[in-house]
Amino acid sequence: MNELSKILPSAYADKGIRTKPNPLGLSVSEAQRAFDELVLDVVIPHFNAAVEAQNKNNAAIDGVKVDKVENKGLSTNDFTNEHKSKVESMQSELDKKVDKVANKSLSDNNYTSEDKNAVSELKKQLAEGRTLSENDFTDQYVSDIKNKVDKVSGKGLSANDYTDSDKQKVSKIDDKVDKNSVLTKDNTTAFVPQSDYAPATKKYVDDNIISGGVPQTRKINGHALSADITLTAEDVNAVSKSDKNKIADDSNGKTYILGIKNGGLYYKEV
Repeated sequence: MNELSKILPSAYADKGIRTKPNPLGLSVSEAQRAFDELVLDVVIPHFNAAVEAQNKNNAAIDGVKVDKVENKGLSTNDFTNEHKSKVESMQSELDKKVDKVANKSLSDNNYTSEDKNAVSELKKQLAEGRTLSENDFTDQYVSDIKNKVDKVSGKGLSANDYTDSDKQKVSKIDDKVDKNSVLTKDNTTAFVPQSDYAPATKKYVDDNIISGGVPQTRKINGHALSADITLTAEDVNAVSKSDKNKIADDSNGKTYILGIKNGGLYYKEV
């Protein structure tokens, strides 16, 4: 803003009747001039200069200021036409939303009629005194169990069926081999069995069976074959038991666990 000038003593030092030797001896017009000299030559020029300066300041202020409104202040951000357009379209966007409910949030999966029926069936089973398992026990599991045989310690399944015909052949072994006899040849003499029940030397077995087996350098899913292998869920890209009911939210990177309590679904962050 422009700085206004003050009325200083130098502006009125030689003005007014004090500076006239005999004001009453002047003519009427000169006397009037003497009495009005301070106002005409000092007060009015300074006042008009102040008015003009204030008018300029007001014009400058009008170009960059807004009228003050009670309980309202200026924002550090400009409210543009683009913002105004977004606000005007906000109602149509709100119509696409659902009201927020305390302790509830939207799911990435639609809750279908099929899901509702499954929950109703589950509530029915709970009412009948049934307990829940961490794993779903489905008809597929029942079918798989029916295709199994009871485990017997020290025995395992063969890739070939052991038929009645095979059993009859095995029962004749005692007739073919003298159990009390021993092989007279040693590993320094080549020996190739010539019949189904002829014994074989250790060298023959080493050269023709063991050497042709699976190399010990071979691996399964990075596990060496030098010892027994226990495959993990990660080895076969399966979900572990502890992670089965976990769900990852891609939008915020959080992990939730889904469960049922008192007949209703719930989820919580883990």
